[in-house]
Amino acid sequence: MPYPSAAVRAADCVLASFGPSKRFVHPTGPHNGMASSSILEPMIWLYFETGEERFLRWGKWLVDVDWEAPAGPHTLSILLDKGSVADVGGGKGIEMLTNFAGLLELYRVTADERYLTAVVNAWNDIVQHQLYITGTSSTGEVFSRNYLLRNDGVYRIGETCVSMGWMYLNLSLGRLTGDSGYFDMAEIVIYNHLLGA
Repeated sequence: MPYPSAAVRAADCVLASFGPSKRFVHPTGPHNGMASSSILEPMIWLYFETGEERFLRWGKWLVDVDWEAPAGPHTLSILLDKGSVADVGGGKGIEMLTNFAGLLELYRVTADERYLTAVVNAWNDIVQHQLYITGTSSTGEVFSRNYLLRNDGVYRIGETCVSMGWMYLNLSLGRLTGDSGYFDMAEIVIYNHLLGA
């Protein structure tokens, strides 16, 4: 299989500007750079495809250094301490869920339990405190305080991007762990909320 050369060139452009001794990602864009950090999963995929260690090193730097910098989202430290997803990067839903998918890929390649544990802790917090009866989450695209699940006025119940991200995260966790409970959760949001949206 040939190298995905266009993807490698795009990734190298990112690595030329961001990384150790260069710029941080978290100051770019809103929500402590969580949208910009969505590049984590495809960066790890590039490592799988090419075997090039620079992509894996960059992914570890993003999570362990950039995210944990003083102004970063503190994703790992908050979630490993069983904090709320509402406290990570302003609680922005879809960006956080795509970051979690990247963490799962990083776990898959490194077997570093911190990455999986953080995502499972986040999943448990969402299931216990952030889910609507339809199986989706977030109010107006944001994870709010526990059980604050509004359905009035300008609030958008389970915004579609979050519904898709929640489904994707559950499918990713199910594939990784083999736990059918994650597939059940994906099924609930598909049949109840996503079709209704």
